[in-house]
Amino acid sequence: MIGVEDEEFLKVGKALEQGSIDRWHNILASICDGFETGIEGSKMGHLFSYGRNHGRPSRPLTVAGTDMDTQNTLRRYTSLAVLIDMIQRRAISFMNPAFWDDRNDAFSLERFRQLEDCGSVLALCLTGADETYHHWKVFSPGMEGVCIWFDRDGLIDQFEEDSEDLLHGDVTYHTIAELKSMHPTADRIPFLKRVQFADEREYRFLMTEDDPHIDRCEQSLDLSLVTRITLSPWMPISIADSVKATLAALPGHSIRVYRSTLVENRDWKSVFRGMGGR
Repeated sequence: MIGVEDEEFLKVGKALEQGSIDRWHNILASICDGFETGIEGSKMGHLFSYGRNHGRPSRPLTVAGTDMDTQNTLRRYTSLAVLIDMIQRRAISFMNPAFWDDRNDAFSLERFRQLEDCGSVLALCLTGADETYHHWKVFSPGMEGVCIWFDRDGLIDQFEEDSEDLLHGDVTYHTIAELKSMHPTADRIPFLKRVQFADEREYRFLMTEDDPHIDRCEQSLDLSLVTRITLSPWMPISIADSVKATLAALPGHSIRVYRSTLVENRDWKSVFRGMGGR
């Protein structure tokens, strides 16, 4: 005999077969409705335990064959202006995801906000991936882009000490077919994205606020947790030297600053220069 909760999940499967345009949204909505209609037990069992109130993921997560827990670096791709502001104020911003380009992701976080019955959800998105052209071009395009390197464990420790309403963890990436068979708890929903975004290898921090009109909040930052700054590979070398000097003159830090050679690397070129012709 099929119960109410089974019927809900069968509806999700049927919607997939019909190729609904909004199928990703509908699947998440159906999953979330389970919390409102009282679905319990295995239907909404934990897939992973994510950090809240000084918690941590219960086990390392693997993305694209790489165990992200073995790499103690998180990177944030942003702009030079944001970097200077962060150093000057010794603070980092959590932002409202409502206007993110990925509307599926924004929808998921809005459903999470509704289920948690909080006014606002604010996010800080970092990556555990090594330097890629994708990250520069999408998140820090142009010559004013920067990549900020953080001590992963130290950053998590500081945020957990400073906030009782912190939720954080690795984002995992799934096909629509996979999502329809998952039964995540509410605090797992903000860490699910479509498989097409897997190259991001995102690590996400979330904070909740009672005020529904907050678009950003500030989290104090120990600058010793910033292990390195990389300037844009499209920044001219002469300008990069001036920027390095300007950043070094800012008080209260000793962060190493480099310019990326991703798109033009002397050592890479030297290999070809050394090749003799026929």
